[in-house]
Order: sequence, then structure tokens, then C-alpha cells
Amino acid sequence: MLKGIKIRFYYTIIIKMEAIAMYTLVAGAVGLGFNFALDAMRGAVDNAQQTSLNDIFIKIALGLLKIKSKMEVAFGDLYNTYPFVRECSDRTVYALHFASAKAKGYAIEPYGNNWISISTIEETNKQLMLGDQYVYSEKYHFINPETNTSLAINDFYKQCMDHTCEIAKSRCKVNVLETLVTMKVFDKYLNVAYFNVDNAAHSEYVLPTVAGRNQFLSIEYTHPHMKSGIVINIPDSMYCNTSCILTPMFIQRYLAHQDKLYFFDMNYVLKIMDTNINTFNIKSNQYIKLSERSYSVITVYQMNNEAVVNENRPEVDRPEVGSDDGSDVDEMPALIEIGEIAAADLAVENLQGGDDVDETARENYTFDQDYPMEVEM
Repeated sequence: MLKGIKIRFYYTIIIKMEAIAMYTLVAGAVGLGFNFALDAMRGAVDNAQQTSLNDIFIKIALGLLKIKSKMEVAFGDLYNTYPFVRECSDRTVYALHFASAKAKGYAIEPYGNNWISISTIEETNKQLMLGDQYVYSEKYHFINPETNTSLAINDFYKQCMDHTCEIAKSRCKVNVLETLVTMKVFDKYLNVAYFNVDNAAHSEYVLPTVAGRNQFLSIEYTHPHMKSGIVINIPDSMYCNTSCILTPMFIQRYLAHQDKLYFFDMNYVLKIMDTNINTFNIKSNQYIKLSERSYSVITVYQMNNEAVVNENRPEVDRPEVGSDDGSDVDEMPALIEIGEIAAADLAVENLQGGDDVDETARENYTFDQDYPMEVEM
């Protein structure tokens, strides 16, 4: 009996000791965890005090950029994989651009491909009529290749272009200074220009089936009545072989399709830098003709005072590079002797001393094919 009581006593003591040990372990663990959490909070407070607002904003911006890049990759895969997603996305973006254009009052091209337009620029008599001296208008025509059953698709588009160009040439008379035919097929543009001048050469063109190459780093439209210029961003889809760009009608059309305020007449100057870091200016009597890997600056007509000045002034404003056909053309601008510059300046003074001459007058102009600037890219 006494032995059983002793065993129960020892057993109770052992259980209590185990409970005390367990409590001690739990209390120690809780205390250690509390100390660890307290130290972590103290460290976070110290780091927050040492971190400036700029660092916080930079971390937030980097995080947002990472999220943005991941979303772009994911949506890009969906856009390229599923035509339905691509069509819905394109139409949504165009709807937003269309609403913005209507709200701000500038023009916008039709959605998608398979359209052709005829743009004209007319000169009005400011002494007789109010309003702008140069009036721009554009008419769109939509192409339906599904109606064609006998011609190949390229031949069908070529026939549409030929027909529209004949209409454009017939309209280029009286007070119409230029007509521009713009065609968009295969997600690419073709521009063909016709000028109301004597002996104007007919523009040769091919369909824009191959993507062109961007040949200019910067193009800026400047005008004496504007305090600052307007940068002209030409998409790669417009750099197609045989296309005519930067004509007066091309410039007027571009300005009408953007939201910045501008002033347009024939006294503008385009400041251009090409991909070879060549810089030059072109005026309203010049434009650029594209080829596969080069471009040419074409002078449509001589301005009144240019014909006199060019007789005495060396060719310094219009760099020229030899073409592949072996024709004799000047090289890029070289050093000029002081005597030649003095003679040229004297010619300008004599010109300014005479009767006032209007640079924008267009009487008796002829198409000038003797002064192209061809630059091989």
C-alpha cells in the first residue's frame, strides 16, 4: 500500500516537472519570437528613416515598369496569335483616335487598307476672295478587291491606281497647283504627285508590296509666321519605292492630320537630316522622290530669284552624289573660294536692289530635271 502511494507521488512529480519544462520552452520560444519581431520592426523603422521619398518613388516606378513589360509581352502574344484579338484591338484604338480627331478638329484617315484618295491644293486670289490663299481638299475612294474575278490582286490594284492617276492629272489645271494620289494597300502607302507646270514629267510608280526603309532622322516644318516648327514623323510604311513625299500637297495633308496649330503657304522651309547625317533644306518648289535604297531631291520649277542667283552662286545648298547611271553631278558640298562667295553675294544685292519679286509667283515655270539630288543610303 505504502509502495503504491510512493509510485503515484513520484509519477505526479515527474508530470509536473515535464509541464514546467514545456511551459519554459514555450515561454522561451514566444519570447524569442517577440524579440525577433521587435528587432525586425526596429530595423524596418531605421530603414524607413534612412530611405528618402525619391527612393520610394523609384522603387514604385521600377515595379510598375516590370508589370507593364510583362503585360506588353502577354498582350503581344495574344495580338499576334489570334486574329480576332488583333481586329478588336485595332478597331478599339482607331475608335479612340477617331473620337480625339473629331473633338480636336483635325482629319483622320479611314480604318484599315484598300483605299485611295485624291488630294488637291488650289490657289485663290486674295485680292478678290476672303479666306485662305491655299485651299486643301481630299476625297477618299474605297477599293473592293473581292469584286475582281479575272485579274491577279496586284494587277487589280495597279488598274485602280492607273485609273485614279488619270483623274488626278485631269484635275491639275487652272488654279490647282498640285494633285496627290495616296493609296494604301498591304499596310503600306504609295504617293504619286502631279504638278500644274509646263513639261512636267509623268511620275512612274510601282505598288508598295515591299516595306521601305526610313531614310531621314528628322524632318521639321518651319514657316516665318510660326514661332516654332512642327516635327514631321513619316512612318516606315510610307518609305516605298517610287513614292513622292514632302511635296506641298503632302505637307498640307500631313498638317491637316495632326492636332498642332500651323500656318501654311508656299513660303515654308523643311529642315531635313538623313540617316547619313546630311542636313539640307527644301522649299515649296521641291520634293523628294524615293527609290529602293536612296532618294532624290527634285526641283519642280525655279523660283523667280533663284534663276538669277544660281548663275553666279556655286551649288552649296543642294548636295549631290553620283548616281549609278554614270551621269555627271556635283559631289557633296566642298570648300568654296572667298572670291566666289563674294560674287554670289553681289548678285543677291543686285537682285534685291531691283523691282520687288514675289517668290511664290508661278508664271512661266518649267519642270527642272537638271538639278536632282540623289543620295545613296
